[in-house]
Amino acid sequence: MISDNEKKEFILSHLKGYQKWLSHEELSFIYGLLGSDPKEDSEIVSSIKEIVETLPAERLDKVYNYIKEKGPKE
Repeated sequence: MISDNEKKEFILSHLKGYQKWLSHEELSFIYGLLGSDPKEDSEIVSSIKEIVETLPAERLDKVYNYIKEKGPKE
């Protein structure tokens, strides 16, 4: 079982290169999963780290699973 901290690290590491694989809609969707209002892409990315640190486990799972499914394949 993967820990919440490992999920947070995974999310943050994948979002650093978000321009390569995420459309604005997908980035906005992830931001919605994080529980925040839509913003410009750069604002989203700059505030994601702060949000991810305080995510409840249920939301963390949703974001982790979405990125795992949609993100770049290792």
